[in-house]
Amino acid sequence: MDNELTPQKQGDNSQEKDLKDLVAKYFPDCPELAWQIVLKESGGNPNTHNYNPKTGDDSWGLYQINRYGKLAQNRPEPDKLKDAEFNIKYARMLYKNSGYTFKKHWATTSKKLGL
Repeated sequence: MDNELTPQKQGDNSQEKDLKDLVAKYFPDCPELAWQIVLKESGGNPNTHNYNPKTGDDSWGLYQINRYGKLAQNRPEPDKLKDAEFNIKYARMLYKNSGYTFKKHWATTSKKLGL
């Protein structure tokens, strides 16, 4: 994973609180779980990028939205996905379109969290 910023230390700064508040705004039905997904996916760093063709990853931002291969045709550009609020809103749309579950788009993280 490429992190353009140093990963945030939990409970350490106002940026983390602001991000957590944004997650709660867009995931009012499950703010704590949605925040745990962010922490597992990106450590709370909106600039996180994971590129690994072996695993089919070209994932961006807080929720690590994947743009690998054909996914890139229908997904926002990386600069948009590095915008924290945009990434959260896009993740909410994926969550909603999956029947209000994290298990489809964040399957590995969901398993790690025991979902």
